[in-house]
Amino acid sequence: MMCTPYPGLWKGVFLMSKSKYSLEFKLQCIETKRNGEKLKKPDWVTCTRASFVRLVNEWEMLYRIHGIKGLQEKNENVSLSAEEKYVYVAKLLAGKELRKVAAESLIGRSALRDWLNSYKKYGMDGLKCSQRGKVAIMKSKRTKKSMSPKLKEEILALRQRNEYLEAENAYLKKLVALEAEKEAQLPKAKRLK
Repeated sequence: MMCTPYPGLWKGVFLMSKSKYSLEFKLQCIETKRNGEKLKKPDWVTCTRASFVRLVNEWEMLYRIHGIKGLQEKNENVSLSAEEKYVYVAKLLAGKELRKVAAESLIGRSALRDWLNSYKKYGMDGLKCSQRGKVAIMKSKRTKKSMSPKLKEEILALRQRNEYLEAENAYLKKLVALEAEKEAQLPKAKRLK
């Protein structure tokens, strides 16, 4: 039996969801495997036949353990505490197979592998969540209101001093450049004296 990706074709175009394989397709492949029929890799599947068979075996194991829930799309944005991650790392350290722990927990193998490596390298600190992305910088309205008049006056004076020093610095740079230009125009004999 040949598994078809999506039962409903619309003008020869597969309607793809977020997942590469639809739930119906996964169930169809599991049913084919359970009936003892030989799995045929569809032409549109880009992996090798061996990889496809391993994938169907994984689907079958997930279905056996979790039912339909195991085949549905996983929520990638779940954040676990270091202690929760350690529960799975401990299973791996005890010798349990990575793919079995992944199947039981519905956590991706790559995430489990990363946690295991982080734990081996850094201990429990390696399992703590690190903040990702840009840190938000929020300007507090309270800080502006709570500034004393003396502090505001001091900041204003410092800003004026800074402007003066920047102008002086620019002037001196220009003066040095002009002197260097004049020196370059003089004949070599006069420059050496």
